Amino acid sequence: MKIDKEYTYAEICSNGLSPKKVSNFNYKVFQKSEQIFFFEELKKNKLRLFSVINKNSFYLS
Repeated sequence: MKIDKEYTYAEICSNGLSPKKVSNFNYKVFQKSEQIFFFEELKKNKLRLFSVINKNSFYLS
């Protein structure tokens, strides 16, 4: 997956990413092994990847 590219929800899940429940955020969060992926919702069923961080950094914030 590449930063600043658009994906459908199905494409994201087919790449092995699992959605994470988050509150008070205007973006979608997915996890794959030790990485956390942040997606901006553009339009129905289209998401843009804007950041990838280590799982430990996500849970520390």
